[in-house]
Amino acid sequence: MHAMSRLTHSMTAIGGIPSNTSLLDRLQWRYHLALGGIVPFNLVVRTILKGVQDHSAKGGHLPAGVNLGDIFILGSHIANTITLADASSPENILSYRCQWGIIAITPFAMLARWKRLVLLALPLNLVQRALIHGLLMTSIATVHQLARYPATLHNRHAAAELLCITIPDLREEVVKLMRDGVSVPELW
Repeated sequence: MHAMSRLTHSMTAIGGIPSNTSLLDRLQWRYHLALGGIVPFNLVVRTILKGVQDHSAKGGHLPAGVNLGDIFILGSHIANTITLADASSPENILSYRCQWGIIAITPFAMLARWKRLVLLALPLNLVQRALIHGLLMTSIATVHQLARYPATLHNRHAAAELLCITIPDLREEVVKLMRDGVSVPELW
């Protein structure tokens, strides 16, 4: 039970932001959480901490080397994955808007080039390039962030054991959250 109290007291009441870390660590954590948001993160971390509490109440021991930072990394990664499965997430909306912007601008840019309207072709070319870069960079950055952030776990083996112990049906939980979505009343 001591591990549970240590984990819960080190989270602030609003948003679960790590309270015992430096400002740089907090900004980095916030950057990695930006995809998922506070609500899915709180739901995931609360599920993990409830699993820790239930496991401790049954007399079970937590794996050696469990780190609070690893719990935040796991919670952020799972929340980001749940959020990105939603088609209305900001990253998916931005990609969608860039795609439709490219589709809308390209005929006008091609016409301006064929008619040799340089004053119109150059700005449209600039807009096309910005939209293509926006589309590519959001996709690449999202994939990189989802793949790289979990690699920063300090003790991967202990984190995997913690997830297996506390949430034996994790896969089903994530699929259910991705299918049903997350609503604020579920947190209370």
